[in-house]
Order: sequence, then C-alpha cells, then structure tokens
Amino acid sequence: MTDIFLSYASEDRERASKLASSLEACGWSVWWDRKIIAGQTFDQVIAHELETAKSVVVLWSKDSISSEWVKNEAAVAAERGVLVPALIDPVQVTA
Repeated sequence: MTDIFLSYASEDRERASKLASSLEACGWSVWWDRKIIAGQTFDQVIAHELETAKSVVVLWSKDSISSEWVKNEAAVAAERGVLVPALIDPVQVTA
C-alpha cells in the first residue's frame, strides 16, 4: 500500500516531480502516473492505486482546477476521507 497518491494536471508535471522526490526523500512511498509500466491498463492501475493509497495529495493549480481527472481523483479521495489538498497556484477550488 502506497503512502501517497499524487494527483496533478499534466501541465504541472515538473512541480509534481519535485514534490514526489521531496516526499520520497522524507521516507514516504509516493505513487504518481509516471510509475505506470508500459503495457498496463492505465485507468485500472490509477483506480487501484487511488483506492488503496493511505492519502491522496491533490495539487490544485490554474490547470488542475479544470481537469476532470484531477477533480474525479479528488472526489474519490474526499469520499474515502484521505484527501490532502495543496494549492500550488493562487486558485479557488470549487466542489
């Protein structure tokens, strides 16, 4: 079971990478879509990791607030009670 599932918009990949590296350096296990192995069915892998992670960190940015993937991942995390929202841009997050 992964400690942290990292949700972000593809436009924020560089910032997500830096955060993932920092969290891993602190000893946390981090899963994000860069860990999908070629040949795996990405939506099934994401669903499994999202449902089993101990926490879900959602990076909210000017791009992610309009991403259906990010909003859906945040909704699943909120339903599970494991959502950790993180603003990386000064944006208003709406439900």
